[in-house]
Order: sequence, then structure tokens, then C-alpha cells
Amino acid sequence: IHRLEEALKNDGLALELYHRRHKSDDIHLKCYTTAIDSTLSDVVPILENMGAELVEVRPYLITPHDAKQVLIRDFLLRIKGAASLDLDAEKERLQEAIGAIWR
Repeated sequence: IHRLEEALKNDGLALELYHRRHKSDDIHLKCYTTAIDSTLSDVVPILENMGAELVEVRPYLITPHDAKQVLIRDFLLRIKGAASLDLDAEKERLQEAIGAIWR
């Protein structure tokens, strides 16, 4: 809910990186955006140029009460060497970098 509110309150974009399985090269990037017409063609090249391979994406369209619709895309990314990444320590820095490029 925090990221959803962040997307609605700020510039229409909020990101969250997380591992589902530790010690894996698979990382999830959850994107919350009010740009519900954005296409994968806009996003995938950004992720690929950062060294990520897109494995899967799951979209969800949320309509909060008295607010804009928000498109949530849960990207499953495979990044070589991600298993050794301390995501807890690097999460904010990486989210900010991805967000800066995305915007």
C-alpha cells in the first residue's frame, strides 16, 4: 500500500526491488505507475540496457477509491551475479537509479 500511495502522491511512479528466493540471480522489480497506457516496449529496453533479462511480467490494474488508476507490473528479472548482491543494503540506491532512468 505504501508504494501505491507513493505513486499517487508523487510523480506517478514508485519502484520496489525484492528477492523471493535468496541466493538467486532472480530479482523482482515491482513498478507502480499512474501511466496506465505505458507499454512494455517503453520499459523493457531500459531494463535490458541495465543488464537484466526479463523472464516474466505480471500486470495488475488497481482502482483505489477516489484516486487515479494505478498499473502495477511485477517484473521477474534475471541478473547475472544478483545472488551475491546484498539487496537490503543496495535497494534504495538501485531503485533511485532505475527511477531516474525510467523518468
